[in-house]
Amino acid sequence: MKKKIFIGLSLLISVFTMTFCSQSEIEENVEAFTKFDIDYVFTYPLSFLQFGEPAPAANATVPGPFETMPPLEQKLPTNFEAELKKNNADKDDIRLITLNDIRITLREPMAENFNFLDKVTLDLKISDVEILRLGELEGIADLNTAVLTIPSSSTVNFKAFIDRPELTVLASFVANSLTNTSYVIDVQTSFEVTPCVSIFEATEEKCEGI
Repeated sequence: MKKKIFIGLSLLISVFTMTFCSQSEIEENVEAFTKFDIDYVFTYPLSFLQFGEPAPAANATVPGPFETMPPLEQKLPTNFEAELKKNNADKDDIRLITLNDIRITLREPMAENFNFLDKVTLDLKISDVEILRLGELEGIADLNTAVLTIPSSSTVNFKAFIDRPELTVLASFVANSLTNTSYVIDVQTSFEVTPCVSIFEATEEKCEGI
């Protein structure tokens, strides 16, 4: 197990807190300072076509409900090793990757909001037969906003899923009506990366077997 993870910062924190904190408290302080985020943005074009409906002759409000069937699929390179290098870490240094939050933003049309939607569901595609629920949000129609935060539905360690060349996120949208022929929606997933703590010999096993 490597011992080079943020040694300078770790020793500084340990000297500063040794008088007042237990070993476990020092480890928590070091871990808090060495965490970092990796964000990925998936962009979904949305129109009557994705909802399986013919576009109207002119822009008009068309009552629903409409649902994207099948879910929309977007792939994105992870650049995972480059992100780790930027934060002075490598794969063997990482103990835990958790999903902090998901934010969706209506990019187009501008000056519009998400009131045309009733529900959003997001899943990480693990394989052709396995998906992992990232989050979902209902009751959107009366929020009058173009930016929404979706609570994470997952408490799993994403280390095995993020360490791959690309991520595939499936998005399902349920609309109560459509007022435009096209929309562009960004989905930003924010993952928190927790390195192993290595200022004490006894903590090295934290990453063993992960």
